[in-house]
Amino acid sequence: MNKHRQFLATTALSFLLVGTSPAWAQSGTDANSGDVVVVDESEIIITANRREELLSKVPISVVALSRQTLDLQGARSIDDIARLTPNVQFSRQQFGSGNRSFIAIRGIRSTVGTATTGIYIDDTPIQVRTVRSATNTNIYPQVFDLERIEVLKGPQGTLFGAGSQGGTIRFLTTEADLDSLTGYGRTEISTTEDGAMSYEAGFALSMPLVTDELAVRASGWYRRDGGYVDRIDRTTGETLNKNTNKQDSYSARVALKMKLGETITVSPSIFYQKVSTDDSSIFWQSLTDLDAGDIRSGNALRSPVDDEFVIAAIKTEADLGNVTFVANTSYFSRDMNSYPNYTEYVWQLFTGQPYPLLPSLTFGADYLSSQDVFTQEARLQSSDPAARLAWTVGAFYSHSKQMDFEGIHGASLETMVPLLTGRTVEEYFGVPLYQGYAFYDNQKSIDEQIAVFGQADYRFTDTLKATLGLRVSHTQFSFDGVLAGPTNGSAAFFSGKQSETPVTPKFGLTWEPDQRTMVYASAAKGFRVGGAQGGVAAGSCAADLATLGLTSAPTEYGADEVWSYEVGTKSRLLGGKLSVEASAFWIDWSQIQARVTLPSCGVGFMTNVGSATSKGLDLGAALRLGNLSLEAAVGYVDATYDETLQIGSATIVAKGQRLARSPWSGSASAQYDLPLGDVTAYGRVNYQFRSEGSRVPSIVLGYDGTIPGDPATHFVSLRAGVRKDTLNISAFIDNLFNDRPNFISRQFTSVPFYDGTTTRPRTFGLTLTSNF
Repeated sequence: MNKHRQFLATTALSFLLVGTSPAWAQSGTDANSGDVVVVDESEIIITANRREELLSKVPISVVALSRQTLDLQGARSIDDIARLTPNVQFSRQQFGSGNRSFIAIRGIRSTVGTATTGIYIDDTPIQVRTVRSATNTNIYPQVFDLERIEVLKGPQGTLFGAGSQGGTIRFLTTEADLDSLTGYGRTEISTTEDGAMSYEAGFALSMPLVTDELAVRASGWYRRDGGYVDRIDRTTGETLNKNTNKQDSYSARVALKMKLGETITVSPSIFYQKVSTDDSSIFWQSLTDLDAGDIRSGNALRSPVDDEFVIAAIKTEADLGNVTFVANTSYFSRDMNSYPNYTEYVWQLFTGQPYPLLPSLTFGADYLSSQDVFTQEARLQSSDPAARLAWTVGAFYSHSKQMDFEGIHGASLETMVPLLTGRTVEEYFGVPLYQGYAFYDNQKSIDEQIAVFGQADYRFTDTLKATLGLRVSHTQFSFDGVLAGPTNGSAAFFSGKQSETPVTPKFGLTWEPDQRTMVYASAAKGFRVGGAQGGVAAGSCAADLATLGLTSAPTEYGADEVWSYEVGTKSRLLGGKLSVEASAFWIDWSQIQARVTLPSCGVGFMTNVGSATSKGLDLGAALRLGNLSLEAAVGYVDATYDETLQIGSATIVAKGQRLARSPWSGSASAQYDLPLGDVTAYGRVNYQFRSEGSRVPSIVLGYDGTIPGDPATHFVSLRAGVRKDTLNISAFIDNLFNDRPNFISRQFTSVPFYDGTTTRPRTFGLTLTSNF
């Protein structure tokens, strides 16, 4: 059976199994204060449609992870969230500080331009525009004192706007409680095999100051993730930094909740986070023995990163009878300072080999990126659950100012160039250092967006509902920058602007033949604005540009868009003990924004590279039989380019080339609870996998035949503990079988100098949590 028939057969079988299952009786809910609500022991309330709904009644594919689930899975970061969620792929770049990351949902992934996945903290978007190849990347909140995380699969252009082409990930914080004293605490200690200790402590407390009128919730958290990569002197073998890739994370949040009269609630909050990494997790293949647990880097310098943000927000809600008014005003400010090692890169660029002739001739770099984003959204929405028509209308405005700087220090160049050529830097290059830098790239950009949107659900009958949504936006982008330094030639000043008026509709039909089953179909559009860009170094990149038939890089790139078609079903069976979900999707992606990497000089530019098709399915089930809970989910995505694109004599992308390199992903877990008097003991096993990744086709520019596709990954964790009343203490083992996949890369095809990353080795630990 070919892959297309197999896909169709699997999809049809899934829908048949769900659609013909026996009836069930849904229990009621007891929602208050936006808290996660348990229904039939498992169901939670989410706000994917900007209003509270049972997860089983939302006609889109959503993964909702409650705080309890996150604790049981040991999730602490976006890396863990992606590993838990089929058809969500997350990776980090193997260059520089190694902090730059890429995220994809259902194969919709890009390394440049505005985001393809929307990232939200509550109602505030925080994703970044990637204007250069290495200077900036998304930041994500660490996992502490979150009410839940919602992963919305498929384009969310109507309610969440540009940048949500593949989907949206929402990190929802916990609100203050007006009535009760509540709290949450977590502390953990662990050790990584052949690595260092990790530990954390955090506490959150919600307290009514005036009962039913004013409350405050405050939290503070710190975590140290111990390192497991050693930085050594490549010539002597001496350890320079043991467990060099350790990371410290800090967060604090204060939120108020004020009830003004009977109908108005105002909730101001401020959220601070800082993540500091001492060095990259990238290792050298030539110095590493993964099987023996010896993971080493020979980088001449450490590559530290400091990344911090503050969100100040105020949310206002007013009950206007059968209509609710909601407004959110927020300011997001972020600073990312990264100082990567560039020694081997510069030596390879100038001499054809990566090792410095003198140990003192090292090259560091500055990557400095900042965001200042003001966001305002206001919406009106119906609140009568008995009405046939449920609707939301709103307006959105954002103003984002972003600065991105990349500079390679030039001090060693003033010694290196005379040593190699007998001439000064200015004599050899024709220009001196620029403000002390050999390479200088400074860009400032402004993104502005205004939009109006609406979505309505109309019930024709008690079982049939239609959904219609529409968003009309106007976006403007402008930038100015300077490219200078000896490796770039004479200073060049750039500026540009670009604007769009995207329209993103959504159509849907939902059929609920009875209380137990929902079947839905939808068509939705997603949109990503285009942009403008500066040039690349005319000197060092001239040969690569000539291969493309160019004398300079393009200075702008156009918008791209997706149309997504999805059918799905959700069902709860056996009196709520079994829940099953299935969905199949087909996504057409046109005028894709992508980065063209120039392999000799190591930089690149953005352009549009044609179209692609992503098709696949999501399947999930959860079963609870007495004290035993079982969960499983699997995702399949086949995302490939539809055509070959050539520029000059070079192939940029090839027909059939995969965007999502690992087509299969999945997770499974089992937990058994054993009551023992006034305590409950439990044991849990979790398993996640990703299939082997495909390789870049050999005809594509920059193809490296020595780099294999990404290996398959298997991650197993065990957790066992006891809980009583508000306390829960457990022991865990993460990466039980010490799976250490080798993700291989290199920056140049001309030398046998290979990097790599792997997952954290086997880790043992203890966790104590308290919910009261």
